[in-house]
Amino acid sequence: MIGSSSRIRTQKQSIPHLKLPSPIIRHAAKASVLALRSYHGAGFGGTSVGGVSVNRKAFAGALLPNVDHMPSIHNLEHNAFSRGQPTWGAHLADDLERLVNLRDPSTIAAVIVDPMAGSVFVPPQGYLQRLREITSKHGILAQ
Repeated sequence: MIGSSSRIRTQKQSIPHLKLPSPIIRHAAKASVLALRSYHGAGFGGTSVGGVSVNRKAFAGALLPNVDHMPSIHNLEHNAFSRGQPTWGAHLADDLERLVNLRDPSTIAAVIVDPMAGSVFVPPQGYLQRLREITSKHGILAQ
């Protein structure tokens, strides 16, 4: 469930050699969903799906359309002195279900997730498992 602009570029470059359709390229007109606040690169693809809102605002007119972003798992009030995976925040994964119902699963190209957002924010217990359940239930590609 890891995605980045380099992963998107790799998909674009490697698929023609394999003569297989890339799910990301094939569904380029579909919506994408970002699950965690994180950095996915400085290119337009990475900035579009990245969780750095300042970067997205700076290049708003040039970014990929139809990209939805989920709430950040980082909450200092609840997770301030957590060790390991925080116990608070797994419920935030349920926002993916809301976005799927809002968009319709057939319009979602991929869910792009960084399991260690910025190598700093550890996902809450059960968060990634819940994302996997939702993507599997709706047949959505999870990168």
